[in-house]
Amino acid sequence: MFPCYLTKHDDCSPMEYLSFNGRFPFESLNNLLSCRPRLHHLSINSLVKCVREELRDVSPIELKYLKCVSLNIDCIQFDKFEKILKTFFHSVEILNITTCYREEYSNAKKWKKLILFHMPYLHIFDINYRGSI
Repeated sequence: MFPCYLTKHDDCSPMEYLSFNGRFPFESLNNLLSCRPRLHHLSINSLVKCVREELRDVSPIELKYLKCVSLNIDCIQFDKFEKILKTFFHSVEILNITTCYREEYSNAKKWKKLILFHMPYLHIFDINYRGSI
């Protein structure tokens, strides 16, 4: 089982492409992004909520190189995910989201407001929502 935390290193990683093919805890996303300011592409095929941990305060960092993000979201409330988008994804140009059974992700008005005010460089937005509306 993957732990619900990552240690934050003092030095920043020069990593530009990062892909997780397993389950990654949403509560650790802040630590992951905070120490990778040169990240260009991020892909997580299973971003999951840990039962034991809550999302701590996020540390804003400018990820000016992050252009492409692809996430498969599992059981994460939209308002918690929205906080991460506002904090880290300002420069993103391509955003692919897959989620299911969380109706708040299908709210077009929320996405429009979020994109207009917090993601000015977004050119491609692809959301795959599975579930009933």
